[in-house]
Formats: sequence, C-alpha cells, structure tokens
Amino acid sequence: MNKFVLDWGARLERVELWTTDAVSDLDIYVYDDFSGGSLSNLLTSITDLSYSEMGYISVPLPDTIGLESGDDIYVVVKVTNVGFTSPLTYDSKDYSDWAGMSYISPDGSSWTLFDGGDIGIRVRVRKQDATSPSPLQSFEATPGDGSVTLRWTNPADTDFAYALIEYSTQGYVSDPGEGTPVENGNDGKFGGAPTAVDSFIHEDLTNGVTYYYTAFAVDSALNYSSPVFAMATPVDTVPPAPIAGFEALGLDEAVLLRWINPSDNDLDRVHIVYSTSPAPWDPDSVTSVENGSDGYFDAEPALSDSFLHENVDNGTTYYYCIRTLDEMENISLCTYASATPQDTFPPSITISVLQNPYITNHLDIYVAISEATIETSLVVQVGGSSFSPQVVDADGNLYRIDYDIYSAGRLDLRACARDLAFNWASAQRSFGVSKITTSGGVAYSFDGNLELSLPPGALENQAFILIGACDSPGSMTTYEILPQGLEFHQDARIGIRYDHVPDPHDLVVARLSDGDVRLLESSVDEDRHMIYAYAHQSGTYGLVAGQGVRSRSYDDRIMHLWSEPNPFSETTEIVFDITSATELDVTITTIDGRYVTRLYCGQALPGRYRLRWDGTNSAGKRVASGVYMCRIASGRGTHEYKVLLLR
Repeated sequence: MNKFVLDWGARLERVELWTTDAVSDLDIYVYDDFSGGSLSNLLTSITDLSYSEMGYISVPLPDTIGLESGDDIYVVVKVTNVGFTSPLTYDSKDYSDWAGMSYISPDGSSWTLFDGGDIGIRVRVRKQDATSPSPLQSFEATPGDGSVTLRWTNPADTDFAYALIEYSTQGYVSDPGEGTPVENGNDGKFGGAPTAVDSFIHEDLTNGVTYYYTAFAVDSALNYSSPVFAMATPVDTVPPAPIAGFEALGLDEAVLLRWINPSDNDLDRVHIVYSTSPAPWDPDSVTSVENGSDGYFDAEPALSDSFLHENVDNGTTYYYCIRTLDEMENISLCTYASATPQDTFPPSITISVLQNPYITNHLDIYVAISEATIETSLVVQVGGSSFSPQVVDADGNLYRIDYDIYSAGRLDLRACARDLAFNWASAQRSFGVSKITTSGGVAYSFDGNLELSLPPGALENQAFILIGACDSPGSMTTYEILPQGLEFHQDARIGIRYDHVPDPHDLVVARLSDGDVRLLESSVDEDRHMIYAYAHQSGTYGLVAGQGVRSRSYDDRIMHLWSEPNPFSETTEIVFDITSATELDVTITTIDGRYVTRLYCGQALPGRYRLRWDGTNSAGKRVASGVYMCRIASGRGTHEYKVLLLR
C-alpha cells in the first residue's frame, strides 16, 4: 500500500505498478482514510485481473475520483505472483521524501510500515480546475397558488455548466445533496449559457407551507459555487367564480333562495346576507340569513342548492347578496337577488259537530279558522240557511252555531271567510240525518256508503243519527257516527261499501278512537259489496285493507320519503315506504303549520305508498304557489317533507 498526497486539484484515473513475474490475480483498492491501522471509506476498486508477463502494468480505474489539493488517498494492491515472494519492485535509493508512505500486510488487515524503500505503486491523475464558479445572481422565489416561481441569472464564468437547485420545508441547506432537487425531470439541474436569465415554476406544492430553496452554480470541473438562498410560501389569492343563477321567490312570510355553485375545485362555502335597503351596500355590514351557521352554507362545486328564509315580513322587499369562498378564504364578488314576500295562502277552516247523546236533536256546530279573518267575512250556512256564528274564542278564531234537527235527510254545512290579506277559504261537511226510534231502524251516510242498522232496544230514546265522511282520502274510508259517546244497548250492525278490490276478504271494519284503530270481526256480502261488523257505540269507523293489519305492530318507521315531481304545477305524488303496519295521518300544511288538506287517515300496511295531491285544499279549491309541508304523523313520531308548488 502507498499513501499519496495531492498538491493540487486533480482527478485520479489510473494505478500503475511493476511486477517481478507473471501475475495470476491482481486486486486494486483505493481508500480515503487510514487510521489506527484500519482502512475505511472505499472510493473505488477493480479486482480479478491477471497478466502473463512481468513488467509495467497500467490499470484504468472504473470510476475517476475528484480530489482537491491536500487530499490524501491510500492505494492497496493485492497481488499473487507466480514465482517470486516479492511480487512488486521497490526503489531502495534515498527515499527520505517518501518516508512513511509505503506499507505491507500479509492479509490486508494489519499493516507494517515498509522500511526497505518506496514500493513501486504509482497513480496517474489529470490536473483539474479547482476554482469554484461565481454564485447565481438575482435568485428569487415568488409564491403562487400551489406553486413557486424561481428566477435567477447564470454567472459569467466561461466554464459554467449548470445550476443546481434544491429545496427543503425545514430550512435552508448549505451543501449540495442535503436537500431535495426540484422536480424538473433532470435532478434539479438547469443547463444554460453564462449570464443567461432563467426561471422554473415549482408546482404541486402545498399552500401555506414555506419552501426554502438553495441554488449552486456548477462548472465543467464539477466545482460548486457558494450557495444562494430564497424562500416562498405558496398561497391561493384568486377568489372562486361568483354564483350563477341566483334567484329569490317571495312566499308567505318567507323567501325561497335558489342558486348554482361555480365549478371551482377549491370551492368551500357560500355566504348569504340580506338587507331591506336596496344594494349596493357593504356585504360585511348587513345581516346574515338565519340558517344557524351565520349565513354560511357548505358548498359542492357545480351543484344546485336552496334555502328557505323564513319569519320575514309580508309586503317588505328583501335584498340578498350571495358570495363564494374557497379554502383559503378568498371571497368572490356579490351576486344579487330580491323578493317581496306576500301572504297568498288562504286560511284553513275546519267544521266540527258536537251532539249531546241525551238531547240528540241539538247540534253545536263549531267553525275554527287558522288565522285572523276580516270582521264580518265569515259566512256559515247550515242546511242552505245562513246563520250568524257566536264568538267562542276571538284569539283562537273559534265560532259556534246552535242548530236543532227536526227532520231526516241530508245536512250540508258550509263556511267561508277571508283573512287579513284578502285570501278566501271555504270548508264543507255533509251528513246523512236519520231519525231512529226505540224500535230500531237504519241510518245512512249522505253518500250511502255506510249504513247503521239498529235493532229494537238499541236506543233508550229516539235520536237523530248523523253520519258523515271524514276528510281522509286514501286506502281507508272513514265515517263519523254522531252523536259521539252514544251507547247501543243492543249490538248494531255497521256496513261499509267497498269497490274494486282484488279480494274483499282482506277488508275489515275498524273503529278509530284518539288515534287508536280497533279491528272488528267482519263478514263479506259480495252481492252487495258490503263489509259488515257489529259495534256497541257511536264513533268513527272505516275499512282497513290488507293482510298485515291483523298483526298490528307499533313499529311505524317511514323510509325513503320523497315526492315526484318536486317542484310541481298541477299534481305531485307523495311517495314513502313503510316497514311494518302502523297508523298514519298524512296531511298537507303550510310552511308555518296551517292545515290545508288531508291525504290519508288510518291504518297502513307495510309497503310503498303513493298519495296524489292536486294542489287543492280540503274544500277542493286550488291553493296558491309556495312551499308546503307533507306531514306524516304516526303513534311514534312525525316525518315532514317540503314540496314546492309553482303555478
């Protein structure tokens, strides 16, 4: 082994030596360090060489090694000589200048300083430029949205080869290889002419993270300049596009807002504010819509959305501004819309009849109105004659009429009134009136679909029996038998007509009381299309169809509630699935809970239900455009769904 110390920068290219005989195996190793008798940091090697003759050998190294002035290296030669124990030549002349440079070892592990002279191992180097180039000039980093733009000027050195740019998110690096090369497809190297101005956009970065850049100039001898530094934090400064298709629709004490989100991928939220003063105004100084989130709505790109702004004043114009925000809180320009809510919904009117079971010719007819009405606008007719109602509860808009029955036949009750916004509403109920003596008799509903047969002795005194249909269309037809609470001393037969059913044996008569449905043992008369059962008191009765009704369950879950179409202009179908038999009351109300009409009332079996609403109220009159609630009530909860009627 020989030690070599360079006086100038160079590249090691070859190892040369002189053998004393043919060589069967020659291995060469170049190390950077030799300390404490041990070699370390192997720089390069070449093994398994052989030569058939003695003499001079020049071996090119597989990897040329760049060395700076003052560097020391250790060249190790392991040689198997064919015929001599001293395989390499050495110079035994005065070698004081080379003292301490040559070593021998029997196994490559322990080394002894060779005192016989200078062992004939030589290296051939090519002297190189060791002068570092000038650094890059005007190195700067400009942040963008998920990117950083780097700009620089190459130095004027004629041997300039390329610029090397590395980066880190932990801080600046000082030496080449310590950082990550920018991803330019060339390991962070940028070729170019001296003094040329260059740039690079570093993309796919994370906004809000600081990137530290270090740049070096490199010459043709691979000398590195001193580093230059720049840093930048990418940030999105471009707001998303504004809302498209923003519109406001005035309803009764409400405004329906609808819009379409822009398609920006970084869209995060929209914000809606309003004022009763016309725009322009500062959107940050007015009131946010009351949605429970300070007027902010989560937003998905390119999707439609809506919000019902409730509890606003009819007759007042509301001006709205909607803005979009991205993930970096950049805010778009305002999009404006306005609307004036108006009360276009007629009041709901309910007519009820109370009849004393002991004074059965006297009726207390009650008219209840859902809101205040114009004084004198209430008109009530009983049996075609007009009556002046008595005020029972002025605040609750409840009125009463006393009426005595003196003959059998049909009794029609009608009422109409106008609310303070001049919206008309009406209601109608009809009863079949039958006079039954203690000898018994038959009473009918006004439409003839229910008959009540009372045997002799069923009543203690003669009575006027009223039978009227409930306002509850659907799979169950119900009839109210008045007076309520009238006990029959003998079982009375109730017959209810059916029509167009696959199997009438699936039908049973049921009694309804305070939401409870009691099934009665029933029989079928297919000739008359009647279902018969026996009862012992008055009340509300109807037909229940379906096998599941016989095994009544309290599980009344309602699933997949929707309507189609929605919005609608003429009719819509309310669709829902029921997992088990339950009691249902399906009504349409205004957005503030005022009764409009009833779609269904009674027992429902498992399955999918479709109830048609034609946009009319319980009186058959068309209601105004607006948002309505489909309310499905059962014994264990209430489900609601909004439907929008657009005339």
